[in-house]
Amino acid sequence: MASEVRSIRDLVPHIAAPAIPAWYRIEVQPDAADILMQDLTPQGAIFFNAFRTLNLGQAMAFIDAFARMHASTWNSPAFAAGGIMGPESAAGENRNLLHDMYFPSFFRPDNWKSYIELPRGRAMPSAFQDMAKAEHAWNRMWGVLRQAAMVIIHGDEHLGNLYVAADGTPGVIDWVGRPEHWTIGIAYFIVGTLDIIDRRNWERALISHYVTRLKAYGVPDAPSFDDAWFLYRIACFYPIMTWLNNSSVWQPEAINTVNVVRGVVAAVEHDSFGLLGV
Repeated sequence: MASEVRSIRDLVPHIAAPAIPAWYRIEVQPDAADILMQDLTPQGAIFFNAFRTLNLGQAMAFIDAFARMHASTWNSPAFAAGGIMGPESAAGENRNLLHDMYFPSFFRPDNWKSYIELPRGRAMPSAFQDMAKAEHAWNRMWGVLRQAAMVIIHGDEHLGNLYVAADGTPGVIDWVGRPEHWTIGIAYFIVGTLDIIDRRNWERALISHYVTRLKAYGVPDAPSFDDAWFLYRIACFYPIMTWLNNSSVWQPEAINTVNVVRGVVAAVEHDSFGLLGV
């Protein structure tokens, strides 16, 4: 809740964000946060869930919206110390919460064991159940991704946080907005929002569309398709780890499991371990 409050109140006004519901009140107390938002259901908005995946037109529309947002902060000087999206800002606080506190917990032996023994963990090939190998791949992934531009990402681009307004405009809720390598947001989105067969058939077109739209939105150093494709294949490892370690407080086991499986299939097909030298 605190991450969403910081994102909507302090970050979204400074970026070319996708559509969000109108919000009427945000209150933050020492031990709670409260957001009052517009109800879009009576207006005909379409909401998704982990088992209602996107069609190609919807996926293309979201890719365009994310490209526009990423272009608005592409390697922005505002990410530097003292900037409005720098380490001391709300965006920086969201990033620090994940990178300094949450992500390191993935590879604590007690945490790892507890998740591996759930259906989501046992659904993975044995190579992905090896904590030492997974941690090595995770650290290598972040090293490779240093070559990808930093942007503001939504931060949790899964089906439960997406909607399409009655006029077809793509929208998002439940932000964890933060400076991040663009490929993290795009890989997490593509892998988690498409049926496995659809993802296999459409992902090249979606990455090509992303690169094309970055250029259309004024990014002079947008990656080539080949570079973007390579970085996307590397980042397919990211959603595996985040969904494997997602608490059942936040999502039921069926949702955590289906998203882990989607991630593993993508990583196997793209040889993410091999690309990472693991």
